[in-house]
Amino acid sequence: MNRREQIEAARHFTWKGRKVEATAELYCLLLDADRRLRLGVTAESIEVPVPIAGKLEVVTLTEVEDLLDQIREAFTDLAQARGAA
Repeated sequence: MNRREQIEAARHFTWKGRKVEATAELYCLLLDADRRLRLGVTAESIEVPVPIAGKLEVVTLTEVEDLLDQIREAFTDLAQARGAA
Protein backbone atom coordinates (compact mmCIF):
# COMPACT_ATOMS: atom_id res chain seq x y z
CA MET A 1 0.00 0.00 0.00
CA ASN A 2 1.49 3.35 -1.00
CA ARG A 3 1.45 6.44 1.21
CA ARG A 4 -1.64 7.96 -0.40
CA GLU A 5 -3.61 4.73 0.08
CA GLN A 6 -2.45 4.54 3.71
CA ILE A 7 -3.64 8.09 4.36
CA GLU A 8 -7.00 7.44 2.71
CA ALA A 9 -7.48 4.21 4.68
CA ALA A 10 -6.55 5.91 7.95
CA ARG A 11 -9.01 8.72 7.31
CA HIS A 12 -12.03 6.40 7.67
CA PHE A 13 -13.47 3.96 10.18
CA THR A 14 -16.56 1.77 10.23
CA TRP A 15 -19.50 2.41 12.53
CA LYS A 16 -22.70 0.37 12.39
CA GLY A 17 -21.60 -1.03 9.05
CA ARG A 18 -21.02 2.37 7.43
CA LYS A 19 -17.79 4.02 6.38
CA VAL A 20 -17.29 7.21 8.39
CA GLU A 21 -14.74 9.90 7.56
CA ALA A 22 -12.77 11.11 10.56
CA THR A 23 -13.01 14.89 10.35
CA ALA A 24 -12.30 17.65 12.83
CA GLU A 25 -15.90 18.81 12.39
CA LEU A 26 -17.29 15.41 13.37
CA TYR A 27 -14.89 15.24 16.31
CA CYS A 28 -16.10 18.65 17.56
CA LEU A 29 -19.74 17.63 17.14
CA LEU A 30 -19.09 14.45 19.10
CA LEU A 31 -17.33 16.36 21.87
CA ASP A 32 -20.32 18.71 22.06
CA ALA A 33 -22.72 15.74 22.12
CA ASP A 34 -20.63 14.15 24.88
CA ARG A 35 -20.78 17.34 26.92
CA ARG A 36 -24.55 17.70 26.46
CA LEU A 37 -25.17 14.07 27.33
CA ARG A 38 -23.09 14.28 30.47
CA LEU A 39 -25.12 17.29 31.64
CA GLY A 40 -28.23 15.09 31.71
CA VAL A 41 -29.38 13.55 34.96
CA THR A 42 -29.86 10.14 33.33
CA ALA A 43 -27.30 10.40 30.56
CA GLU A 44 -27.89 6.88 29.21
CA SER A 45 -31.48 7.74 28.36
CA ILE A 46 -30.62 11.00 26.61
CA GLU A 47 -29.96 10.93 22.89
CA VAL A 48 -28.62 13.66 20.62
CA PRO A 49 -28.52 13.95 16.83
CA VAL A 50 -25.08 13.86 15.17
CA PRO A 51 -24.45 13.85 11.39
CA ILE A 52 -22.52 10.66 10.61
CA ALA A 53 -21.65 9.51 7.08
CA GLY A 54 -24.15 11.90 5.52
CA LYS A 55 -27.04 10.78 7.73
CA LEU A 56 -28.37 12.30 10.95
CA GLU A 57 -27.95 9.67 13.68
CA VAL A 58 -29.42 9.80 17.16
CA VAL A 59 -26.72 8.57 19.50
CA THR A 60 -26.54 7.69 23.18
CA LEU A 61 -23.70 8.49 25.55
CA THR A 62 -22.23 5.02 25.10
CA GLU A 63 -22.26 5.42 21.31
CA VAL A 64 -20.69 8.89 21.52
CA GLU A 65 -17.91 7.50 23.69
CA ASP A 66 -17.35 4.67 21.19
CA LEU A 67 -17.32 7.09 18.25
CA LEU A 68 -14.86 9.38 20.05
CA ASP A 69 -12.55 6.42 20.68
CA GLN A 70 -12.74 5.39 17.03
CA ILE A 71 -12.16 8.88 15.65
CA ARG A 72 -9.18 9.40 17.97
CA GLU A 73 -7.72 6.11 16.74
CA ALA A 74 -8.33 7.18 13.13
CA PHE A 75 -6.56 10.50 13.78
CA THR A 76 -3.59 8.61 15.27
CA ASP A 77 -3.46 6.26 12.28
CA LEU A 78 -3.71 9.23 9.91
CA ALA A 79 -0.84 11.04 11.63
CA GLN A 80 1.29 7.89 11.45
CA ALA A 81 0.44 7.38 7.76
CA ARG A 82 1.36 10.97 6.94
CA GLY A 83 4.64 10.62 8.81
CA ALA A 84 5.57 7.38 7.05
CA ALA A 85 6.86 9.13 3.95
